Amino acid sequence: MGMEKRMNRNLNSVKISVSIPTYNRLDLLIKCLESVFNQSVPPDEIIVVDDASSDDTWEYLKKVKGIRAVRNKKNLGMIGNWNESIRQAKNQFVVSLHSDDAILPDYIKTWKEKISSIKERNNVGAFISGGYLIDGEDKVIGLVSNFDKDTLFKPPTTFKKWWKNHFFCVPVTGWSVYNKKILEEIGYFTPKYRIAAENEMTVKMLPLYPIFYSATPLFCFRRHGLQGFEGKPKMFNMKQEIENFNDSVKAYLDYGVDIKKPVTYMLFLSIAHLLFLKLNKARIYLGLFLSYYPKNILSLETINYLWDWLKYSIKVELRNRKIRKIYKSFSSMSMSMPS
Repeated sequence: MGMEKRMNRNLNSVKISVSIPTYNRLDLLIKCLESVFNQSVPPDEIIVVDDASSDDTWEYLKKVKGIRAVRNKKNLGMIGNWNESIRQAKNQFVVSLHSDDAILPDYIKTWKEKISSIKERNNVGAFISGGYLIDGEDKVIGLVSNFDKDTLFKPPTTFKKWWKNHFFCVPVTGWSVYNKKILEEIGYFTPKYRIAAENEMTVKMLPLYPIFYSATPLFCFRRHGLQGFEGKPKMFNMKQEIENFNDSVKAYLDYGVDIKKPVTYMLFLSIAHLLFLKLNKARIYLGLFLSYYPKNILSLETINYLWDWLKYSIKVELRNRKIRKIYKSFSSMSMSMPS
């Protein structure tokens, strides 16, 4: 009984806000909120920030109980609304959960337990978990899991360890619980990088603050068109992929980060598409590689990076095939926390 009381005190000592930025996608917002209301331990605060939607989003939000609904007077844009969603949070730990995504039932409970167990939690920049990939129709398509065990990464070695494991950013939305105090110190997301603002946040945060990684999958990320889309969810198209890559590389270069490993992935994709006679995509990926990779592209270092990407890609594909056999859709995993 005494141990249970101590555990409850620890959980109550960590206050988590779930703040949802949204714009013109009511159907997915409803699904997102359902996942938040379905928590085994409720969040301490639920906020939805409507970025001046032109659909029925605001009319719906005014009727929802148990949330604090905020409507921007004018449209702030995707990154501006990410920032506003965090600013609106009253608690130190905040999830900027995007309205097309979903959290699993033990998300808040698990994070309260793990964050409360970290003595230096007030100085940790972000708490990140693994999670599942779902498509626009809720079909499970993969699992993201960069590390096999819970780890508190500390500067100055974080970059080296993350790059080695093909982990290149502190991802926004439900992947991460942010320490609002730290964001206020280093600055919020920068709009000029568009969706790659999360990459810029990474290169600001990693050299200065510890980051905690949880190996427990807690989240479902919906893989579809860019965050500002309207209408039916769809997969990323090539134009969007190119824009995202260019913005990400720009963020890294602006902060003097070595880009050879992530850029070599474009060469790997070019070779892979060439083997399957997808010549146009092979040409595009090769062009991206040549645009950024330093001279002496046929070095031993480049070959080692290619070999590393090949091994990693095979590992990911085998893992995703296994996951697709276990879970057919988000609803099939929503009743209990998966192992």
